[in-house]
Amino acid sequence: VDSDHIRVGIISYNQIVYVHSDVNEALSKVEVLARIDEIPSSNALATHTHEALAKARKMLNDSDRRETAKQVIVIATDGQTWLLKDNVGGFPAKHNSPLTVEQARLAKEEGAEIFSIGLPNRGGATKGREEEWIPVSSDPHECHFIDMTQPNITFDHLIFARFHILTQLCIFEEGECQFLRNEEEAEKQKQEV
Repeated sequence: VDSDHIRVGIISYNQIVYVHSDVNEALSKVEVLARIDEIPSSNALATHTHEALAKARKMLNDSDRRETAKQVIVIATDGQTWLLKDNVGGFPAKHNSPLTVEQARLAKEEGAEIFSIGLPNRGGATKGREEEWIPVSSDPHECHFIDMTQPNITFDHLIFARFHILTQLCIFEEGECQFLRNEEEAEKQKQEV
């Protein structure tokens, strides 16, 4: 991580989007890790993923990056987009995944590659998986969506998500997917038998 090679923007969100680091800030690896450590771990209700994606899009579009630089967004979420701001007017809270899916579509159209990490939540709900987490991810979803809600998976397993994303970004050719490659090889072997 440095301003000449890899730049990192860090955003956290609930009903409010917080920018902890902008991609235009020239931060060292140590400074990036310090910013991550400063992110509050307290919970708040409502997941305004659409607003976080809009902020990430703006950050990437306003950056002074090289045209050939990869634009990558990694989203970690434990739920669907819930609109609680409507409660100010007395309206009921509602989930609204289409807002988030649309922001992701725009980001991908603008050249961003999106990885989505589905995290377990207190209630064990995984409804966001089909409606939001997978559609937000870039294609092929097998390589851009990481489901951490499976039984026996803990937050300690996030290290494997990190390895997966780094492998996809740094080792494989653009568009190449280790999982798809393995499936294609397995299918080819079946046909040869």
